[in-house]
Amino acid sequence: MKPFQNFKYLIIIVLTFYTEIYAKGQVVLDNSFGITEKLSGPNFEISDTMGKTIGNNLFHSFTEFNLKNGQSATFSGPHFIHNIFGRVTGRKASNIDGLIKSNIANANLFLINPNGFLFGKNASVSIDGALTLSTMDSIKLGDAGSFKAIQPDESVLTSAPPDAFGFLNHNPSGKIILDGTRLKNSGINTDINIISEKIQLTSEAEVINKTGGKVKFKASFIDIDSKSVVDADTEKLIPSGGVLLNGKEINILDESAITSNTSFSGTTQKDNNGKGGDIVINSELLNIDNSVVSAKTTGTGSGGDILINANELFMNGGLISSGSKGEGAAGNVTLLGDNNSKYELEGAIIETHNRLGLNSAGKIDISSKSLSLDKVIICSDSTSLGNSGDIELSANDLKIENNSVVTSLTKSKGDGGSVSLIGNDVNITSSRVSTDSLSTMGKGGDAGTISIKADQLYVSEIGVISSQSISELGKAGDIALESSDLKIDSRSLISVKSEKYDGGSIQIASLDKINISNSVLNAQAAVDGGNINITEANSVYIKNCDLNAESKQNGGNINVSSPNTMVLQESNISANAIFGNGGDIKIIANGYLPSLESVVTASSEYGVQGNIEINTPESNLTSSLVTLPDKIKDDSVKLVDRCTLNLSGEISSFFIKGQGGLPIWSRENLLPNSPR
Repeated sequence: MKPFQNFKYLIIIVLTFYTEIYAKGQVVLDNSFGITEKLSGPNFEISDTMGKTIGNNLFHSFTEFNLKNGQSATFSGPHFIHNIFGRVTGRKASNIDGLIKSNIANANLFLINPNGFLFGKNASVSIDGALTLSTMDSIKLGDAGSFKAIQPDESVLTSAPPDAFGFLNHNPSGKIILDGTRLKNSGINTDINIISEKIQLTSEAEVINKTGGKVKFKASFIDIDSKSVVDADTEKLIPSGGVLLNGKEINILDESAITSNTSFSGTTQKDNNGKGGDIVINSELLNIDNSVVSAKTTGTGSGGDILINANELFMNGGLISSGSKGEGAAGNVTLLGDNNSKYELEGAIIETHNRLGLNSAGKIDISSKSLSLDKVIICSDSTSLGNSGDIELSANDLKIENNSVVTSLTKSKGDGGSVSLIGNDVNITSSRVSTDSLSTMGKGGDAGTISIKADQLYVSEIGVISSQSISELGKAGDIALESSDLKIDSRSLISVKSEKYDGGSIQIASLDKINISNSVLNAQAAVDGGNINITEANSVYIKNCDLNAESKQNGGNINVSSPNTMVLQESNISANAIFGNGGDIKIIANGYLPSLESVVTASSEYGVQGNIEINTPESNLTSSLVTLPDKIKDDSVKLVDRCTLNLSGEISSFFIKGQGGLPIWSRENLLPNSPR
């Protein structure tokens, strides 16, 4: 059972409890400021004379604060009021299903009730300033002041504003539940803050701030489910404020969404630099189940970044996306765990993209102690003039399996980004890691590079590491694999291929051993072929494989070096060309053990043949040796007589049999006076 499932049952019980408690709305003042009165409804008028004013702060105190559907509570006071503070000192939660509003222009509203709040589907708030709802027991005012609900007599009221949300360090015990509520802020560049022990959004609840302010949640448990939305989207000349979620456990479930999208479009240079709001999620445990986290831009301003700091992350389906469909660049996506973190992603998509604009797609950076990708797509792509973003995955234990894809690609003139995998143990199973240039119209960009560094690297079961270009004048990227223990098998493919331009290179290095079996290493190109270099390994074992550095023009070079042993079994090594020169093949090993079935070629159909150099003092030629008979020829036949017969057309032959290719046979070389 997932960690969040038990919590959902708890929420159902809590909702039932709150619903049964309150059947009618009432707003009742306590005697904190000399007035004890039950206000008349359905429209409760709360004037400044019912509270206490100190400087720009207006304080109110209630024993109960409840509103039914159709009821309202209106705060009023002089225009110089900046902050309205309201506390509930009774022992009952507040049930809000009506309207809370303020007639004081631009004033911020702070409502605290340690026993909790339940907002129904008809609840709404209409204020010009920031809105703060909390179950904390007090609000800190500057260095010395405080406004307390649990021990109201110990309050120290001052004119100081709330001290930079310093009260967030308290540990509230109540719950704030939005059941189908559409909570919207109308103030320009003002925030919505919700602070509690538990925060629940359910039944398509919405917390919306479209005027440039932030939406901030702080709680031990945050549950956003049943198609609920936290929305900091903005339009026109207002960049989005962003979303901040801080919690011990955060669940985003059942087609819910966290968004901070912007269509910011300015007319000045300063305006053009306007950036969309970031989405920041800090949690020990984060569950994202079939839901969306999105920060996009469709204007001139850049999209916001997505930053997730979590010790444990579980994704079942769902989307994390940062993108651009305008002139602004897409934001970055960062998932960051600590030294003990565990990330398990299944059927999810993490992406950055640039669809129409001039700027680039964002970077994707995921770091965790353990990272498992199961049927997951991680993609940064550009279909416009901008570049796609880089992707970096870092984990001690990194698993990419079951048709997962990690790719950075370009479909236009922009270049593809790089892909980097770093880990102690990296497994790529039945999955693909790639960088691609896929433009089919005009000159395309270059494909990005791929770099994998691991203590152990295992590519298996049709695993693919590929950089390809089908674009005109677009180069394939390079692939660099570095591992102490490297194994590639089960019909896997390592490929750098360019259909219309130069190929990239494959560099494989190991401090210990390289084992490649039943697989293909391919560096093909239309112009100059890429190189294949296998270096530094103590031992190289190649079985039933093809190593190709072929091209229509000049073939690439293939270099294999090992201080100890190279085994070549039932494999082909080719650096062939068609119109240009064949590539060079160089094998250096203290022990070179080729099988009879293996072939090494560096040919050219119309150009100059390439060179094959095998430098191995301890080569085993046993497989190529033939046992001669004790008596080769009858003694009566003299060797000089056989040479004489050559002149009459009977030609003797001497063949050199080996794995490095045969010398060109020529009849003229066997005739008298031929060049020696």
